[in-house]
Amino acid sequence: MAPRSPTYNSSPSPFPESPGYSVTSPGSPALSTVESPTSPATPLRADWRDHVDEIPRLPSPRPRDLTPYGFRDSDTRDQQRHVHAMPQNSFWFKVPPNLRRDILRLAFGDRRLHMGLKIDNALSPTWHSFGMVCHRVSPEDEGPMTRGSLKEGPWVDICGISRQEPEPIGIIGWLLSCRHNYAETIDILYSMNTILIYDEPLLTRLTQLVLPHRLAHVTSLEIRWPFKTVDHLNTAFHHLSPSHFPNLKRLYMSLEYDVYSEPSIAPSAITAILNEFVRNRSDLVECAFALPVQTFESIALHLVTSNSRCERITYSEIWCSLDGSLHAVKLPYVDSYPKPPFQLGPNPGRGYWLLEGTGAPLTWRWRSSSHGFSGLFTGWYDPDEDAEN
Repeated sequence: MAPRSPTYNSSPSPFPESPGYSVTSPGSPALSTVESPTSPATPLRADWRDHVDEIPRLPSPRPRDLTPYGFRDSDTRDQQRHVHAMPQNSFWFKVPPNLRRDILRLAFGDRRLHMGLKIDNALSPTWHSFGMVCHRVSPEDEGPMTRGSLKEGPWVDICGISRQEPEPIGIIGWLLSCRHNYAETIDILYSMNTILIYDEPLLTRLTQLVLPHRLAHVTSLEIRWPFKTVDHLNTAFHHLSPSHFPNLKRLYMSLEYDVYSEPSIAPSAITAILNEFVRNRSDLVECAFALPVQTFESIALHLVTSNSRCERITYSEIWCSLDGSLHAVKLPYVDSYPKPPFQLGPNPGRGYWLLEGTGAPLTWRWRSSSHGFSGLFTGWYDPDEDAEN
């Protein structure tokens, strides 16, 4: 049977949780859209592109190295051997190194961590970097973040704007305790966590903010990227190239249109760019791209719905082989994500997943360029509710 979507009691909103829908944007249920005539106008958000030169960056040259000899990638074998001979008075260093690493992983690894860089809205805009633990999805949860899934995607993430106190990563104190602890722990931070990068200025300037050998330890990324033009999409993949992330194994990327925007890039152009990127990243064991609902349906609607009333007959996920063929999961096969669909056999070839980037129920449909009560209206509607009316 086709996957079930969560139960919703409220009627469809024109803009539910989907790429481009923000809980702080006009029309959001989280904020009132009615302002007092005497209240001051909300200041326009500063455009980060006007303040690129003010982004903090690594000093060059660096005044000193934090990583001690014996732990650097450039160290000789004699320098590395000297580390093991160093006497340690702390009981912590009497624990065998492999057990210490397991303990550090339990304490600081296997989590989903936000890495952010934002500009504030003050009269004199200032850049702020931050990090926090993400609780939207548990690292133990399996399956893709797509429409109809129990895992909510990046498009509904409110970790940075929630009224709840963010959970700090909690690693700074340990890193500052001593240089030996720093050396043993810093690679766990980057290699054993999923790093979430949702800010365009951070991804495009990441090499100016994080040391290259730290980025080389990153194995899992979750990216949000605004969908604008072909060149802009290529910019994102340039910053995700093997030269920047040579050890990347897992990539989830949510490509999102701005609020109220209609698709402007041909689906064939999108898949061509994705094919080229995946072709150059043969080391990825998980690769998925969540597309706006309009784009996903233009590519895959005939594979995931029936011809009668567009009822879902399988999951909102499509395997895109590098030879250009598209494959939906054929029920009763179970979901194979992140591996290729089971019906492709033992040698499915290389490819990637296309997912539907929205939290809208499976019964809802997207109305595009149709007329509502107030003129041109674009948004979601429930065909079953329309039929009853």
